[in-house]
Amino acid sequence: MGFKIQKTKGVEDGEYNAVLSDIQPAKGSFGPCLKFFFRITGGNFDGTEVSMIRPAKLVPGNRLDKTLQSLGIDTSTVEDELDVDVLKNMDVQVTVEQKTSEKGKVFANV
Repeated sequence: MGFKIQKTKGVEDGEYNAVLSDIQPAKGSFGPCLKFFFRITGGNFDGTEVSMIRPAKLVPGNRLDKTLQSLGIDTSTVEDELDVDVLKNMDVQVTVEQKTSEKGKVFANV
């Protein structure tokens, strides 16, 4: 008896057209985070999903603030909550860079 194994290769470094498919809460090393999921559209990696993690705390100038601003959100008007549905299915361009952790694990940095 055998098992069918699907081997996939990671997304190569570069810029890709993508769709913001989802944002979910996550736990990070430094507290609550938001995980942004992007589905690449077109090219060799069409349909491949990449993700990035941002802190769940919105502070002027932090990574979440810069990410939301790059998505066209005026963060100065966000008071307590941001409707995720406003961002879903948004066409974006993402940059993927391969990084290696201190433990030798390779991951895609979006």
